[in-house]
Parts: sequence; C-alpha cells; structure tokens
Amino acid sequence: MNTQPSLFDDPTTPRFVPARATLSLDALDLYGPEVDIACGVVEPAVDQWEAGTLIPTPEQVVALAALTRMPVEYFYEPPDDRERTPTRMFLCDRSKRKHGLTIITSWIDDDGVLHREADQPSRRTA
Repeated sequence: MNTQPSLFDDPTTPRFVPARATLSLDALDLYGPEVDIACGVVEPAVDQWEAGTLIPTPEQVVALAALTRMPVEYFYEPPDDRERTPTRMFLCDRSKRKHGLTIITSWIDDDGVLHREADQPSRRTA
C-alpha cells in the first residue's frame, strides 16, 4: 500500500515520483528482473515503485539514479502542469508486416504515477 501522502500535500517535503522511474527506465529501454537486481531489490519491487504502491528507500533511489544516469533529485521533482495534462503521442509502426499509427495518451496523476492509454491503431492496407 502507498504510505506517502499525495505529492501536493506538502510541497516542502520531497516525495518520490513514481512516473520519474518509469520515464527514466523507458528512455534507456531497461526492464525486467535485471533492473530490480541493479537496484538491490527483489522483483517486482521496481514495478511497485512505478505503480506507486511501494516507496523506495533513499539508497534504492540512488541505485535507480545510477542505473538510469539521472540525478537523484530528478526522482523527487513534482510533475509540472504540462506533465499532469493528458498529452497525445503518435507512434508509427513501419514493420514489413503492418503499417499503422497508434495514438498514446499519457499523463501523470496526483500521486505521481504515469498513465498511458492507447487508442486502437489504424491500419493501412497495401
């Protein structure tokens, strides 16, 4: 269970922002049990950090920062209004088997968790 207050309850107290873990790991295409091992935890701890259901210790955040080559402070930076506003991205699939476009809507909620929703991809027929 998430024991930390909402990110916006007390702006003077740093809080771990789960979405920052997701974004930093995604940027380097890091996933799986190797991430948990590198952070000194047992799977599925990092998944729980990302979901906001488990808060990493300061030492674990240091390990996550080293793994992702991000400053430790990044993981405690509250999302700004732009990040909290749903944003749409377009992903193209140009594989030989299919051509299409997937629309992803993403946002960070009040607890700092990253959400992503994908619309049904459109498919072109050749």
